Amino acid sequence: MLIPNMKCNNCESGNIKELYELSYMNIKQCNDCGLRFTDKSSIAAKDLYNEDYFKTTNKDFFKDCWADYETKKSKKLTRFGKTLVELEKYSKKGNLLDIGCATGVFLDMAKKNGWRSYGVEISKFASGYARKEFKLDVKTGDLLNIKFKNDFFDAITMWDLIEHVDSPSKMLSKIGKITKKGGIIFILTINDASLMGKLADFSYKLKIKKFTELVHPIHHNYHFTKKVLIDMLNKNCFEVIEIKKSEMPIENIRQGLFVKSMAAVLYFFSNILNYQHEIAVIARKK
Repeated sequence: MLIPNMKCNNCESGNIKELYELSYMNIKQCNDCGLRFTDKSSIAAKDLYNEDYFKTTNKDFFKDCWADYETKKSKKLTRFGKTLVELEKYSKKGNLLDIGCATGVFLDMAKKNGWRSYGVEISKFASGYARKEFKLDVKTGDLLNIKFKNDFFDAITMWDLIEHVDSPSKMLSKIGKITKKGGIIFILTINDASLMGKLADFSYKLKIKKFTELVHPIHHNYHFTKKVLIDMLNKNCFEVIEIKKSEMPIENIRQGLFVKSMAAVLYFFSNILNYQHEIAVIARKK
């Protein structure tokens, strides 16, 4: 059934259908471009990114994102380091903005590696932590409401961020203005066309909604596929130059041992089938 008075954030089509009705939110899908998104009116309004979000709700995801990170070894920190090397293949070490920088660990690593680091973070708790502990230039708020000079940044990164924002198209449009011509952006997000995503579809059809809910957390406003993400980047004057699929480190999954064990099994098969649950994209401003 088509949904009246609702438009796609990517292609502006009104050809929208109901995809999932879950216990805590509803998810729609654009029939024209395939973008999936959460119906925000189905979620009770609350502060989703307070201190509890980082220290309790997602403590496993952020366990290596504090001031003592240099004393730790983790797949997330290794990925941060490898991504800096990847960025430096395509850009000089100049001005780098991390949007949704959380507590600032990636920015601190970049600063120590020779970049001039800037951050934006909507959480007052996390942005305050980044400024206090790492002495970083981090602004609190939504990028759309924060002023930066046009053509200022050599590189912009978004770690697990684009699925959280209210309007990815507006975000990418703003990023296009503040990125230098030839500058690069890095995006890591969830791949809804992964093996987990396909199983979520299948389990929903079987009326087993619990698995579908595990794959689609309440904090995610958008649910991307590689095709939709590339299309959205192209519409905003970015050309994809590198794209990889990956999996979230099991150590960062917030659920218990059973879910982590199940994820390990799914990771095994998704790697064989090339249906991994994350997409990492590097794109250049045309």
